[in-house]
Amino acid sequence: MSKTQGYGGKKYHKNILVETNDPNNQRLTLKISGQVERFVNIEPKNVRLSGSVNKTVIVNVKIKPRKKFPFKIKSIGTRTGKFIKIELNKSDVKKTGYTLIVKNIKKTAGRYSDIVYLNTDSNIKPKIQIRVFGNIVKEDKKIRR
Repeated sequence: MSKTQGYGGKKYHKNILVETNDPNNQRLTLKISGQVERFVNIEPKNVRLSGSVNKTVIVNVKIKPRKKFPFKIKSIGTRTGKFIKIELNKSDVKKTGYTLIVKNIKKTAGRYSDIVYLNTDSNIKPKIQIRVFGNIVKEDKKIRR
């Protein structure tokens, strides 16, 4: 079984080598391709928290379940949560989906990464991951993007 994570909305190709007992066709290659359906729309797909130590850095992530794959977010969490604070806004889920608010809480300059986990009630995709990258600089340095 092949995993299609990250291929939502894209065409997926897979070759499979089949060995047979047919002397004329001992090896066959099966080529399979198809469109992978997107389970959820997430914008932005990755969170980039870039800013200076003294500034508040927040990114709002829009999470919209697809009509074909409805789900509810049961809980949220992080891999470490050391440098970020997260909050889920469920104000108008049916119309606009969810808004995940990701805030930098790192008080010193440096880079970091984390993962936000969205635990859903879906049997298809019970856990959704959103990657977070932080780049916090001293106030006098320019931010590289």
